[in-house]
Amino acid sequence: MPQKDLRVVLAVVFIVLASFFAGYKWFLIVREHNLARSILDNCAFDQDKIICLQNAITDKIRKDPKATSEIFSGLLWLIQSGQLKVDARIFSDLAHEAGMEIIAGGADLEQALDWCGTDFKQACMHGAVMTYIDINDAEPVTSEKFAFCGQFRSWSDIHDIKYLNCLHALGHEIIAQKIQPLNEALDTCSVLGSPADSACASGVLMEYSKGESGQSSHSESPTGTILLPCDEVAERWQPLCYAGAGSYRQYYPDKESWDNTLNYCDSASIINKSNCIIGAVDRLFLAAAYDYKTAELMCGQLTADHKKYCLDALFKNYR
Repeated sequence: MPQKDLRVVLAVVFIVLASFFAGYKWFLIVREHNLARSILDNCAFDQDKIICLQNAITDKIRKDPKATSEIFSGLLWLIQSGQLKVDARIFSDLAHEAGMEIIAGGADLEQALDWCGTDFKQACMHGAVMTYIDINDAEPVTSEKFAFCGQFRSWSDIHDIKYLNCLHALGHEIIAQKIQPLNEALDTCSVLGSPADSACASGVLMEYSKGESGQSSHSESPTGTILLPCDEVAERWQPLCYAGAGSYRQYYPDKESWDNTLNYCDSASIINKSNCIIGAVDRLFLAAAYDYKTAELMCGQLTADHKKYCLDALFKNYR
């Protein structure tokens, strides 16, 4: 075949393949949108839409756990497109429960982490790993068990999302399974290099904030039930702790106003104000469904200094 004709054939093949993959991607997007709409439509006339959505999502995942990714991507799209008027923070909690349901339904852990998908995946992965540990390993988590997460580590990328979220979940279990001082639990994470140590320590801090550590398995109590004693933790963990303190106070909608959270971050007792603000604004960005303009509007509604703190943190971390 002449070289010119071969180039034409290759160009045609490329166009056909590109069209196929573009069409398939569009098909998947339409399918996840339709799935989310069907869930929303079933709750359209329910007085408590949040409870209805929670029950509908749980029921769907029990029947088809592989649909988890599509469900949460579709729900995020509904919020971003204005078709669903809810605070996106609720879906972080629902995604955590989804991860638990996937494991309870008999999926293996690697399957579960894949099915968590892309949107709200961290919460889903935490729920899956924590439930897997609770079911399969009654022994307290020690530093020797960090090797368990190595199966998910990509050696070309230390930031591999599965690996870090697995370590975060083990951090929860470290302090959930055994009564111990907070600093001792945090020190267990110290054997890991960065950023793995922070992933583990943030799980310790989040579980501790529920106020029920040492109960043999992770607590279902709300995150941020008690204030983190950040001034008492080792200096290396204080920036992470203060960021957690700001974030956990706003983990759930309607817990308190954003101004109240920033008043707390701005108080004299807070050594590391900037990290506390970063943690709070991280949660605000989630509440805005990861939409920068919506988050800007939310910051703009705050009082004088708080508005500036919020916009500065938003610009530095998400612009």
